[in-house]
Amino acid sequence: MFTLRHLPWIGVAALVVIFTCLILQYALNLPLNDDLQDILLFVVNVSAADSPASFIGPFFDQHADHMTAASRVVYYLYYLWQGEINFISLALIAQLGLISILILFYLLLETTSHKQLVFLAVCLCLINPRAYTLLVWPMAAMGFYFVYFYALAALIALNRQSPAYFLLAVICGLLATYSFSPGILIWPVGLALLLYRRWQAPDQGLSRLIMWLLLSVITLSIYFGSYHAVSGSLNLKLLYCLEHPLYTFKFFLTLLGSSFSYGNILLAQLLGGALLLGAILLSYTGLRSKLTVLHLYLWFCLLAVAMITVARAPMGQWAGFEGEPLLLNLAMVSRYAFSSMILLATLVALWANRYLPTCRGAFYSMLVLLIGLSIGNYSVYGDALELLQKERIRRFNRDGIIPVLADPVPLQVFIDKAEGKGIYTAPARPLKN
Repeated sequence: MFTLRHLPWIGVAALVVIFTCLILQYALNLPLNDDLQDILLFVVNVSAADSPASFIGPFFDQHADHMTAASRVVYYLYYLWQGEINFISLALIAQLGLISILILFYLLLETTSHKQLVFLAVCLCLINPRAYTLLVWPMAAMGFYFVYFYALAALIALNRQSPAYFLLAVICGLLATYSFSPGILIWPVGLALLLYRRWQAPDQGLSRLIMWLLLSVITLSIYFGSYHAVSGSLNLKLLYCLEHPLYTFKFFLTLLGSSFSYGNILLAQLLGGALLLGAILLSYTGLRSKLTVLHLYLWFCLLAVAMITVARAPMGQWAGFEGEPLLLNLAMVSRYAFSSMILLATLVALWANRYLPTCRGAFYSMLVLLIGLSIGNYSVYGDALELLQKERIRRFNRDGIIPVLADPVPLQVFIDKAEGKGIYTAPARPLKN
């Protein structure tokens, strides 16, 4: 029998259906940007391997600033299953990372009469097309969605006491590390969680703390031992940020508040400032009472935004861009907005766990606001998805498979090689909308 309690679930189902329809409508069986190198070229190299070393090596080859071995395992398993690469299917598979994040959020919400409504609010933060390229760009979607999923799963497991959960936390930490570069942050954040638990109970958890510390040192040593700077060394980027502190902070705030900014840099900075203030206040109340997994995850999300800021803030000036608005536009890139979206979702969940059911009026107001903002994102970025699709089709029909924003000269060689081996079949031209 239908009751009002079912309304939040109807809302969640509607969001999932609309989101899925957007993917099916705008995804193309064409590689987009890094899809070519990180997926297609990787599968070509692995399928041509003639020794264990040449087979394992491509999984751990660095791509841009990232180690993506965890994602490449998925690509290869899909290739073994289907016999060829299909980028529409991979785009849908990548969304499993987002679904997994939502499941973990639901499990972390306090069991109250408002739990379903709070979950709807979390879904409104995450199931909208602000990060619209992640709907049609499998490589980026796998990286962003799964690095945040593995990090949250690692913290949940690390918060448990049994050896089996500790092993699960280590596995998730490794998967996060080798999904996307912010994944390395799980090791210091996990260490902070164990130090806090040790402070709470001084007679427990010492062995787990020492083991996590040793594993952190070993993992990060191996990671950085094979890492090479692609777009400027880390030292140069840090130096740039220290030399330009005001601009760097503006970039950080812009990135932090990009989830519901509609392309307006000032609005993003204002929202970013509000989210930063909210994170500080909720962390303070958590430290005064009791820190939860969501508090540690909030810190992970903040550090991830800071890491992206250090990596990307210098790039505009190094590329020759002039004028602060043009430089700050780099913080508004669609895929980076997911870091803002998940931080906002974490703040919503933390606030609800702390203040509901006491502050029901404030929560209902926030829920109505999120509904309105989410509708706005669908309106604005649904159009952006359509424009991206038209541009990709135009370039494909004109020049063959040329990923948007990528250098076309060496790329067709990879595609021809993949088609020759039966690994990928491009659509027939002319491709229509």
